[in-house]
Amino acid sequence: MKSPISLEKDEIEEALEEKKPWILEKINRIEEESWPPKNKEFLSGEKILYRGRRYYTQVKQGDETNIKFGDDKFLIKSENYSENKEQF
Repeated sequence: MKSPISLEKDEIEEALEEKKPWILEKINRIEEESWPPKNKEFLSGEKILYRGRRYYTQVKQGDETNIKFGDDKFLIKSENYSENKEQF
């Protein structure tokens, strides 16, 4: 948490206590979405969580399986991808 340098410790603790339910809800949601790891089949158009933000995926057939990130999306190439697996 960032705070102005002029805030006293008790003011910071009070603000944290006030936001505690919201913070815990966000932590729980992140843990539920990321644990336990699952075997995941990615679909074009779905969003995945990465570093606290959600990004779209684009999945294509490729000579080998790899993942690249750019232009605010993940490009996933897979040897086993079927073009009719799209999420709308």
